[in-house]
Amino acid sequence: MTNLIDMSVATHMDYLLFDVSTIFIIIVFNFFSPWEKPAAFYYLIVGLSINASLYLMMHYDINIAKTLEYWWFWALYAFWVYINDFLMALVLILNKDFLRLAKFINHNFSNKVVS
Repeated sequence: MTNLIDMSVATHMDYLLFDVSTIFIIIVFNFFSPWEKPAAFYYLIVGLSINASLYLMMHYDINIAKTLEYWWFWALYAFWVYINDFLMALVLILNKDFLRLAKFINHNFSNKVVS
C-alpha cells in the first residue's frame, strides 16, 4: 500500500502548498468563528507566509535556476524556517504576544485581538 503523501520525497513546492492550504483553512475558520482572533492567529499567518515565501524562493533557486552550489540564501532559508516554526509553536503553546505582532496589527489595522 502506498501513502497518499510520501514525505520522504516532498519538495519545496509541496511545502509551499501545505503552508498556503493551512493559511487558507485558518482564515476560513476565523471568518466563520464567532470568537475574537487570538494572538496566535497573527503569528501563524505571518509565520506561514514567510515560510511559504522562502519555499517558493528555494523552489525557484533549485528547480528553475538550477543552483547546485551552496550560497548565503540557503543558510538564511534554513535559519528562518526553523526560527519561524519554533516561534509559531511557542505562541500556540503559550498564547502570548511576546514580539508584539498582534498589538502592532491591532493598532495599525484596528482589529480586536485577544492576547
